[in-house]
Order: sequence, then C-alpha cells, then structure tokens
Amino acid sequence: MWIVDIIAAVLFVGSSGILFNERYRKNIYLVVAAGVIALFATYLMTRELVIQIVKETMALQSSSGTTPTQKQAPSTSTPTQPLVSHDTGPRPSTPDEQPATVIASPDDIRGAQAYGRKDYATALAVLTPLSEQGDPVAEYYVGKMMWRGEGIARDPGKGYDLLNRAATAGIADAQNFMGMFNRRGNYVPVNYGEAMKWYLLAAKQGYKNAQMYIAVLYRDGKGTTKDIPTAYMWAVIASSEGDPTAQQLRAKLEPSLTEAQRNDARERAKQWLATEVVQHPRSIYSLTHAAP
Repeated sequence: MWIVDIIAAVLFVGSSGILFNERYRKNIYLVVAAGVIALFATYLMTRELVIQIVKETMALQSSSGTTPTQKQAPSTSTPTQPLVSHDTGPRPSTPDEQPATVIASPDDIRGAQAYGRKDYATALAVLTPLSEQGDPVAEYYVGKMMWRGEGIARDPGKGYDLLNRAATAGIADAQNFMGMFNRRGNYVPVNYGEAMKWYLLAAKQGYKNAQMYIAVLYRDGKGTTKDIPTAYMWAVIASSEGDPTAQQLRAKLEPSLTEAQRNDARERAKQWLATEVVQHPRSIYSLTHAAP
C-alpha cells in the first residue's frame, strides 16, 4: 500500500539523518535505535519483493520434487499390463514403462461414476481414502477435484501432486494434465520439453487430445525442432477417430506440404498407430460408464 511506503520512506530518511549526523553518532543508544528503524523501514519498502522471492523459491522446490525429468522418449515396446498398485512408497518421477490399461476396483468405479454425475461429495468420500493409500485412479479424480475446486476448497499444490503421481503410475488422463500444466505454465514454469514428454506418454495410450497437442508443438517448434511434416503426421494420428479439432488442424497444415510430404506423413502415421499405440486404449473417463 502507498501509505505504508510513504511511512517507510520517512522512517528511512529520518533514521539515515541520525546515523550520518556527527552530533547524534556520539549517543550509542540513539545510533542503535536509528539502525533498527532503518532496517525496519528497508523491510517495509522491499517486503513485496521479499515475499515474491520466497514464493518463487517455494514453488521451485515443490516443482523440483514432482516435475518429471524424463531423459529419453518412452519405450517403443508394448509393456505388460499391471494391476493398479496401492503401494504408498515413492514412485519414479518419470515412468520407464507404460501400463496398457488401468484395472480399477469397484470403489474406483463407484467414485468415478459419482464424479460423472457431479456428485462430488460422494466421489470425495469414496475416493479420498483410496488416494491416501496410493490408488492411481483415486489420485487422478481427487487431484482433479482439488485442482478445479470441485466439491472441495481449491488446492492447486495438492491437486498437482496427486495428478503427477497418477500420471507417473500410467493414467493417460493425468499424463495429459501434466502436459497441459507444462505447456501453459500452470503451477510450474512453462516447459515445452516436459509437456512433449508427458503428451507422448498419453499419446501412446491413444489419448487424442495429447496427440493433437504434439502436432501443435511440432508446428510451433516448442519443445522440439519445428517440423511441419511431423506436425501433420500427428494431426493425422489425432484425427484418426474423427476428432473435429484435430481434423481442422490437419486441414490447416495440408496446404504447406507437397503431396509427397503428405503421403509420407500419412504412411508414418499409419505405422505409428499400428506399432506404437496401445491397442484398444481405455481412457479413465470410461470408468464413469463402467459396470461396478
């Protein structure tokens, strides 16, 4: 506030006058008091900068413990399908393998269906205890509700942490969230390289939104070298099931390519879909329609 700044400036000038006056410096008590007032005035004038530095430091420390540091592209081999783990021990920041699907418990499905009905109170009551036990499905839903403030006070830090854990466990929807966080700079600094890594993990599970944003990153040269033919390849992949937004992106990219480049990109897209993406991928949203 400007009033506080004025008061701080007056205190600082007054105390400085005492400290630099030969007559007053002979009185040790007056010098000490003037020094304390000068320090306090300095704090008042710089408090906002200090608070901002502390917040940024805490955010960096928090993100360094949860932000993935993936060093290489996800494995191209089709991994084996694990069950949902309820182990509460630490998880690697970057998953080396990708679960093909998530096998949810009846309570996971009950909580997911409550969320689908926007019955957030029931969803939280069912899923919160499971998330505390390390259930990735529950972590995803509770994390999303905390991030958005659905049925609970918004807590971006806790929401981000739970979504990060769910993403590391292989939940494609959570991996897409992590890609979005890094692409937009939500809670963590903008990092297109990390966004690309998370989107690739979700894309391998057939997540169309992630596939489309990989095309966007290649188109814009963010997190990777600008490559319009490869952007077009990913737009073909993302539009393979009729997604209208991906189809629009594909149509916009086509005029900038030769027919040979388009044909090559389509062939690469076909090969990728046949060899890289998990067959019959299952989005976590399908749980809202699953039979308990």
